[in-house]
Amino acid sequence: MFKGVYRLDVSKFFRYTSILLIIFSAGLVAVSVHEFNEASSYRNLEHVWDVNRHRIPMARIRSFHDNGLVGGKLKALIGYDGNPSLTEVMAYIG
Repeated sequence: MFKGVYRLDVSKFFRYTSILLIIFSAGLVAVSVHEFNEASSYRNLEHVWDVNRHRIPMARIRSFHDNGLVGGKLKALIGYDGNPSLTEVMAYIG
């Protein structure tokens, strides 16, 4: 273990972990904007896309459902939402 840590390139390690932390924090911001939208009077915001419909024709998109194989993992890790509003998308990108 000590030999492996000795060979570890510290600059690459911190570069990749900082990118991962930025993605996690963007997910937290998007979830907080989602909760704010639900609590405020802006409940009827238009959704940018919706993959949570019951009848989705393509099997690849079906796995991105909030409870799907990929969507469930993304929701837990980075705050993915299957039908985000425009404010959530803007917050995540920002």
